[in-house]
Amino acid sequence: MLIRFRRPFPPWLLGVVICALLIACSKPTAEELLVAAQRHIAENSPAAAQIELRNAIQAAPNNGLAHRLLGTVLLRQGDPAAAEAAFRKSLGLEQKPENVLPSLALALLRQGQAQKLVDEFGGTQLQDPTAQAALRASVGHAWLLRGEVKPAAEAFAAAVLAQPDNASAQFGRARIAAHESRLDDAMALTDAALKSDPRLVEGHVFKSQLLMSRDQRPSAIESLEKALAADGSYLPARLA
Repeated sequence: MLIRFRRPFPPWLLGVVICALLIACSKPTAEELLVAAQRHIAENSPAAAQIELRNAIQAAPNNGLAHRLLGTVLLRQGDPAAAEAAFRKSLGLEQKPENVLPSLALALLRQGQAQKLVDEFGGTQLQDPTAQAALRASVGHAWLLRGEVKPAAEAFAAAVLAQPDNASAQFGRARIAAHESRLDDAMALTDAALKSDPRLVEGHVFKSQLLMSRDQRPSAIESLEKALAADGSYLPARLA
């Protein structure tokens, strides 16, 4: 009887299998992906951060921090509707309101949903002063979108009381000053807001409008360029 022996396992194929096993074993965890995403956010690389965060969510769907950071990235990329969904998801996964509500309010504001913002967060109070200031400032801007100056001014005053150098509240006061034809005050308040937050894209665009009203076209264009440098996806700056 003739006995046939199998051919030995090819060495090259054995190497491929080992490499595949090593790659599978070295697959990053959700925590490692989050660390990488936060590094990309700090480096102002939102596209790379979004990839890491979506991979983290795929690995750990109930990770509230991953959903919250994804909302932050989407908001920075100019997709406030998707950002709102991510923020609301994170709230359902035990993220602290102080860490989510200011960004959620900003996402609503960027969508022009002023009434929804006021209805949902008009009376909300947060314990953290910085978070409270950011939320009150967004509520103030929502009131301005509705054309109601008095409650807007009250909201901005509350924001400044919680955090005196809050850039969004200072910018809101600048808008009210311009509405009341106090253009010098509006410019001073806008400059103060931009000093507090040089990346306040709305402030740069507003300053360009003030400068154009003074026929200072080169300086107005410079302000628009600063706006686009801060957020290249901000449509009002591109249109202007």
